[in-house]
Amino acid sequence: MTLKLNMEGITLSANRETLKLGATQYYRRHAGQLLYGKQNFFHGSIALIPNEAEGFATSGDVPALNISNINSQYLLDYIGRPTYYKPKEALAIGTGSKRIHEKTLFKFELSVPSLEEQNVISNFLSNLDTLIALHQRKLDQLKQVKKFLLQNMFI
Repeated sequence: MTLKLNMEGITLSANRETLKLGATQYYRRHAGQLLYGKQNFFHGSIALIPNEAEGFATSGDVPALNISNINSQYLLDYIGRPTYYKPKEALAIGTGSKRIHEKTLFKFELSVPSLEEQNVISNFLSNLDTLIALHQRKLDQLKQVKKFLLQNMFI
Protein backbone atom coordinates (compact mmCIF):
# COMPACT_ATOMS: atom_id res chain seq x y z
CA MET A 1 0.00 0.00 0.00
CA THR A 2 1.14 3.53 -0.70
CA LEU A 3 0.46 6.58 1.41
CA LYS A 4 -0.77 9.73 -0.32
CA LEU A 5 0.11 13.32 0.56
CA ASN A 6 -2.21 16.00 1.98
CA MET A 7 -4.28 13.61 4.08
CA GLU A 8 -5.63 11.89 0.95
CA GLY A 9 -5.42 8.38 2.42
CA ILE A 10 -3.83 5.31 0.88
CA THR A 11 -3.65 3.51 -2.44
CA LEU A 12 -3.77 -0.27 -2.55
CA SER A 13 -1.80 -2.27 -5.09
CA ALA A 14 -2.81 -5.80 -5.96
CA ASN A 15 0.66 -6.69 -7.27
CA ARG A 16 2.49 -8.32 -4.39
CA GLU A 17 5.27 -9.71 -6.62
CA THR A 18 7.20 -6.43 -6.31
CA LEU A 19 7.63 -7.12 -2.60
CA LYS A 20 10.34 -9.63 -3.48
CA LEU A 21 12.42 -7.18 -5.50
CA GLY A 22 15.44 -5.37 -4.09
CA ALA A 23 16.73 -5.21 -0.55
CA THR A 24 13.76 -3.28 0.87
CA GLN A 25 12.02 -5.09 3.70
CA TYR A 26 8.23 -4.92 3.81
CA TYR A 27 5.90 -5.32 6.77
CA ARG A 28 2.32 -6.56 6.91
CA ARG A 29 -0.06 -3.90 8.21
CA HIS A 30 -3.40 -4.20 9.99
CA ALA A 31 -6.71 -2.33 9.92
CA GLY A 32 -6.93 0.46 12.48
CA GLN A 33 -3.20 1.19 12.61
CA LEU A 34 -1.93 4.71 12.02
CA LEU A 35 0.41 4.99 9.04
CA TYR A 36 2.75 7.86 8.37
CA GLY A 37 5.43 8.51 5.80
CA LYS A 38 8.76 9.26 7.45
CA GLN A 39 9.83 11.43 4.52
CA ASN A 40 6.47 13.15 4.07
CA PHE A 41 4.83 13.42 7.49
CA PHE A 42 5.12 17.21 7.18
CA HIS A 43 3.28 17.00 3.81
CA GLY A 44 0.29 15.23 5.34
CA SER A 45 1.35 11.68 4.57
CA ILE A 46 -0.77 10.26 7.39
CA ALA A 47 -3.70 7.80 7.36
CA LEU A 48 -5.58 5.16 9.28
CA ILE A 49 -5.53 1.73 7.66
CA PRO A 50 -9.08 0.83 6.60
CA ASN A 51 -10.51 -2.69 6.90
CA GLU A 52 -10.08 -3.36 3.17
CA ALA A 53 -6.31 -2.84 3.55
CA GLU A 54 -5.90 -5.55 6.19
CA GLY A 55 -2.77 -7.57 5.48
CA PHE A 56 -1.30 -5.21 2.87
CA ALA A 57 2.33 -4.21 3.31
CA THR A 58 4.50 -1.10 3.46
CA SER A 59 8.22 -0.54 3.75
CA GLY A 60 9.93 0.58 6.93
CA ASP A 61 9.73 4.17 5.67
CA VAL A 62 5.97 3.95 6.25
CA PRO A 63 5.65 2.79 9.86
CA ALA A 64 2.35 1.57 11.28
CA LEU A 65 1.49 2.36 14.86
CA ASN A 66 -1.07 0.59 17.02
CA ILE A 67 -3.51 3.03 18.61
CA SER A 68 -4.77 2.56 22.16
CA ASN A 69 -6.31 4.74 24.86
CA ILE A 70 -7.32 7.38 22.30
CA ASN A 71 -10.02 7.61 19.62
CA SER A 72 -8.04 6.85 16.46
CA GLN A 73 -10.18 9.13 14.28
CA TYR A 74 -9.71 11.97 16.78
CA LEU A 75 -5.94 11.37 16.64
CA LEU A 76 -5.98 11.45 12.84
CA ASP A 77 -8.08 14.64 12.81
CA TYR A 78 -5.76 16.25 15.36
CA ILE A 79 -2.43 15.47 13.68
CA GLY A 80 -3.97 15.80 10.21
CA ARG A 81 -4.28 19.56 10.48
CA PRO A 82 -1.75 21.37 8.27
CA THR A 83 -1.03 23.72 11.18
CA TYR A 84 0.10 20.65 13.12
CA TYR A 85 2.09 18.61 10.60
CA LYS A 86 3.71 21.30 8.41
CA PRO A 87 5.86 22.86 11.17
CA LYS A 88 7.24 19.39 11.96
CA GLU A 89 9.48 19.65 8.89
CA ALA A 90 11.91 21.62 11.06
CA LEU A 91 12.29 18.51 13.24
CA ALA A 92 13.12 16.13 10.37
CA ILE A 93 16.64 14.75 10.42
CA GLY A 94 18.99 13.13 7.96
CA THR A 95 21.21 13.91 5.04
CA GLY A 96 19.52 14.04 1.65
CA SER A 97 15.97 12.95 2.38
CA LYS A 98 15.01 14.20 5.80
CA ARG A 99 12.77 11.97 7.89
CA ILE A 100 10.60 12.02 10.98
CA HIS A 101 11.63 8.85 12.81
CA GLU A 102 9.39 7.15 15.36
CA LYS A 103 11.40 8.38 18.35
CA THR A 104 10.90 11.96 17.12
CA LEU A 105 7.21 11.39 16.41
CA PHE A 106 6.63 10.05 19.92
CA LYS A 107 7.94 13.34 21.36
CA PHE A 108 5.30 15.44 19.57
CA GLU A 109 2.80 17.03 21.92
CA LEU A 110 -0.90 16.22 21.65
CA SER A 111 -3.90 17.83 23.28
CA VAL A 112 -5.98 14.89 24.41
CA PRO A 113 -9.32 15.58 26.10
CA SER A 114 -11.39 12.87 27.78
CA LEU A 115 -12.38 9.90 25.62
CA GLU A 116 -16.00 11.09 25.71
CA GLU A 117 -14.99 14.51 24.37
CA GLN A 118 -12.76 12.88 21.73
CA ASN A 119 -15.76 10.86 20.54
CA VAL A 120 -17.98 13.97 20.37
CA ILE A 121 -15.34 15.90 18.39
CA SER A 122 -14.67 12.97 16.07
CA ASN A 123 -18.39 12.40 15.40
CA PHE A 124 -18.97 16.11 14.77
CA LEU A 125 -16.14 16.27 12.23
CA SER A 126 -17.30 13.06 10.58
CA ASN A 127 -20.85 14.44 10.24
CA LEU A 128 -19.41 17.65 8.81
CA ASP A 129 -17.41 15.64 6.23
CA THR A 130 -20.61 13.79 5.26
CA LEU A 131 -22.50 17.06 4.87
CA ILE A 132 -19.72 18.54 2.73
CA ALA A 133 -19.72 15.43 0.51
CA LEU A 134 -23.52 15.66 0.09
CA HIS A 135 -23.33 19.31 -0.91
CA GLN A 136 -20.43 18.58 -3.26
CA ARG A 137 -22.48 15.90 -5.05
CA LYS A 138 -25.43 18.30 -5.32
CA LEU A 139 -23.13 21.00 -6.70
CA ASP A 140 -21.71 18.56 -9.27
CA GLN A 141 -25.25 17.61 -10.34
CA LEU A 142 -26.24 21.26 -10.71
CA LYS A 143 -23.13 21.92 -12.81
CA GLN A 144 -24.17 19.07 -15.12
CA VAL A 145 -27.68 20.54 -15.43
CA LYS A 146 -26.19 23.96 -16.19
CA LYS A 147 -23.91 22.44 -18.84
CA PHE A 148 -26.85 20.61 -20.45
CA LEU A 149 -29.00 23.75 -20.46
CA LEU A 150 -26.22 25.88 -21.97
CA GLN A 151 -25.60 23.30 -24.69
CA ASN A 152 -29.29 23.18 -25.58
CA MET A 153 -30.13 26.87 -25.18
CA PHE A 154 -29.72 27.87 -28.83
CA ILE A 155 -31.10 24.83 -30.64
